[in-house]
Amino acid sequence: MKIYKGICQESGKTVSIEDAYNYAIEHMSELPENEKLDFVEWFFSGNWILKEVTE
Repeated sequence: MKIYKGICQESGKTVSIEDAYNYAIEHMSELPENEKLDFVEWFFSGNWILKEVTE
């Protein structure tokens, strides 16, 4: 069995690898705004381009 074991401010927490995705998704809203932006930029960095559209 594989787990993620928390360190530093997450000390004492464990999350099984099977539950890791759902755990991460549940905690996305807790991220600081700059980390949310970093995540969005990472997510769309592969097969997406950022375009400005005027209507």
